[in-house]
Amino acid sequence: MQTNKILWIVLATGSVLFGCTKEHAAEKSASTSIGASVGEESGQVNGQAKTGSPNQSNNTGLWITVPERLQFPGLANVEVAPSWNARVSRLSATDQAYLAKVSERYYGAVEFLSEAEQRRLIEQGFPMPEEWLAARHIPDSELERLSKAGNVKAQMFQVDRVGERVAPVLEERGLLNTPADKELFRQFTETTVVAEQLLRDTHSPFAAYLAGRLFSAGTSGNQLEPIAAAFQLARDLGDERADTYRSAFMQQHPNMNAEAVMASYSMLKANVDRK
Repeated sequence: MQTNKILWIVLATGSVLFGCTKEHAAEKSASTSIGASVGEESGQVNGQAKTGSPNQSNNTGLWITVPERLQFPGLANVEVAPSWNARVSRLSATDQAYLAKVSERYYGAVEFLSEAEQRRLIEQGFPMPEEWLAARHIPDSELERLSKAGNVKAQMFQVDRVGERVAPVLEERGLLNTPADKELFRQFTETTVVAEQLLRDTHSPFAAYLAGRLFSAGTSGNQLEPIAAAFQLARDLGDERADTYRSAFMQQHPNMNAEAVMASYSMLKANVDRK
């Protein structure tokens, strides 16, 4: 049954999962972070001394409490910041590089440009920098355990992680009949179910971005139509910035298949609407 979920995205984009060759390379090479088109970050880090604890409920001072249903284990609170860039700029060079890649693969949609926007994104389920870093080195087995136990953030990070693994394989060559690729196929099929569950259970705009990214990763050449559809669905789910991101994305990739975009959107939305 899980294979049918992959077949949908394969059919929607007219691609194949196995035995594929690299496609759309020229168009994909034009992909860059769109965050700058929404607005440049400004402002400096608040110079006050930190108060409170990341594990104590506190929506005052320099901490924001993540809604309980969206908390990653051990991180009840995240640090207030005037922008994503201001927050990330105080981290190590290694962490900055990692978070830059995170932002790039979601075309800047994880970033915020003000404290008010940060608070709104937190309520909508977008992970903050410290959550990305906390999940970064968690073993697959533990992340899967937390995901199966129903932790929403763990499910989000699982979808992101598997999408990152499968994307280069299907962009370069396709899955082969080897033990390693069979395991990757297992992870991908199980994770498509998780992505659909996130859409259905959370109605989070970030769940839309995750699903679009995962389903794009699961197509020959990492086709872009599912990502364009994700911007449209994220708008429906309350991301006020999504139209701007989508317009910039469409301008960068004007030759996408409009029918495939709408097919992707319809199937993603069907998961949101499913009871």
